[in-house]
Amino acid sequence: MCITITVGERGRKLMGFSTTLINIVLIFLSIALFVAGIAIRIRIDKRLEIMGDYNPGALPYYLMVTAGLLFLGHMIAAWFCHSAIYVESRSDQHFYFVGVILALITLFIFVVISIIVMAVHSSLIYGALEDGIHNAMKAYKTDLDSKMRVDRLQLQFECCGVKTHKDWFKVSWVNTMYVNVLHPEVKPYLVDGEFIKDDVPFSCCSRHAKRACVHHSVSRFSQHEGISGATLHESGCADTIHDQFHKFLLAPTMWLLCIILILQAVDIPVMRLLQTSIFTADEMNDPQGVTEAYCIKGLGGGEDLRGLYKRRKSKDRDAEKGGDDDDSDEDKPKKKKGLLSKLKKKNDDDDDDDDDEDDDDDNPKQKKGFFSKFRKKGGDDDDDDDEGKGAKGLFSKFKKGKKGKDDDDDDKKKNKKGKKKDKKDKKAKKKEDKKAKNQKKKEAKKKKNAKKKAEKQKKQAKKKADKAKKKAANKAKKAAKKAKKKAKKSKGKKKK
Repeated sequence: MCITITVGERGRKLMGFSTTLINIVLIFLSIALFVAGIAIRIRIDKRLEIMGDYNPGALPYYLMVTAGLLFLGHMIAAWFCHSAIYVESRSDQHFYFVGVILALITLFIFVVISIIVMAVHSSLIYGALEDGIHNAMKAYKTDLDSKMRVDRLQLQFECCGVKTHKDWFKVSWVNTMYVNVLHPEVKPYLVDGEFIKDDVPFSCCSRHAKRACVHHSVSRFSQHEGISGATLHESGCADTIHDQFHKFLLAPTMWLLCIILILQAVDIPVMRLLQTSIFTADEMNDPQGVTEAYCIKGLGGGEDLRGLYKRRKSKDRDAEKGGDDDDSDEDKPKKKKGLLSKLKKKNDDDDDDDDDEDDDDDNPKQKKGFFSKFRKKGGDDDDDDDEGKGAKGLFSKFKKGKKGKDDDDDDKKKNKKGKKKDKKDKKAKKKEDKKAKNQKKKEAKKKKNAKKKAEKQKKQAKKKADKAKKKAANKAKKAAKKAKKKAKKSKGKKKK
């Protein structure tokens, strides 16, 4: 995809739209990757009890950091690509665009590393599950928490043992406190004081079995007549848990990373082509012109193209300068020859006096024209001969050319200074606008706060007035009650 192509303004707009859209899609995918990292961390934490010494934060945190960097990088890239769609919003500081492309290349490498890390951690998780389940099986007879954990795991995932139910045949999972060690049928199963037999815990029993579960003396088929199918879970817990973990989390995350990688592989070259197309258009002083876009300098683009554009610019400048003086440029060699011939003739006149007289008769105009140049400099003679004018015109053209170049340089400097001043003025205006906005906001906040304070004060005054009224009313009621009581008492006394 990194080839040299010819791009016009329509092509630049198309590349700008496409890269903007791709970067927006990558922003949403980076959010999905962040959520996947959180989900992996939560799922690992739930199974951390049976995962041995596995580091639960390594993979999720790496994925979340990568997702955050992808989010920021593609947010900035989307902004640059969107501003590159329109000529008016394009930035002339191309090194910023190049910096964004280099940052995206770094993120591309991060995504590749993430895919490798995912593959490595998939095998690490499986190994951690094997070790963790095997250790829990060993502690089954002595640790109640381990026993409950293993039984819950085997019932929930419908599994038995690490890889198969026969793993229980190699582990002493029955405590000898609950076994009659002296019984003759038990002694054959004692190995170094540990009871090891072809039995499995009840949690290995399948709920889908059509008959009673057989989990004692499982390998002795002579003791279990009429068995029509297995009554135990056939798959091991390490395989079952890892398969579910891989199916619902690891595999989707791997696919998500692959999609991000493919989109980045398309996005980065197109952004580079867009950036170089804009750069070469600026070099030609034609932002909407047809230019060549490339990915790597020296491979069909770069310095050769820039030299071509510089030559085109120099030709355009020469054409503009030479357009006004075409007639005078055609006469320059003739006038130079006339001046040199007059100098030669002067030397011949000094060597030969006879020839000098003849030359004076034959060529009065040339001799006269030669000295008239010097007379005109001093202001002594007003003779306007043709060759004298030609010599003077020759020197004046050189002076004009120099002056024209100086004027062009001055104009360029003035334009640069003008642009810098405009930028400074714009920045100053923006600062002033921001200050004015901030002041307005502060004033508005002050007004709001003052209003709130006034309202609070009014509410407080109303509350106080209401309380005072209530107190006065209560006092009046109490006084009335007391007066009534006194009146009753007085009446009773009078009756007595």
